[in-house]
Amino acid sequence: MKKKYIVQLTDEDRQSCDGTIDKPKGNSQKVRRARILRPVDADGPNWTDSQIAEEWTPDCRHRDAARRDCSVAGRREHSSARC
Repeated sequence: MKKKYIVQLTDEDRQSCDGTIDKPKGNSQKVRRARILRPVDADGPNWTDSQIAEEWTPDCRHRDAARRDCSVAGRREHSSARC
């Protein structure tokens, strides 16, 4: 299945996500989004939704919302708030 939302993170975004994953700061939603966004990065591992589900079993709503928010609204707007 073709991906509907493509996520492309900058180096700064990747570092922010990695920092959030390594030392969880903030609420659980922020950590969950960072764990989803980091492996779906088109310039990185570029995982499929099924690979993410196998690894962490997140609710589909969270996975889809993380992709949509980051790709549609722009990664800059969501990188600090979400990742």
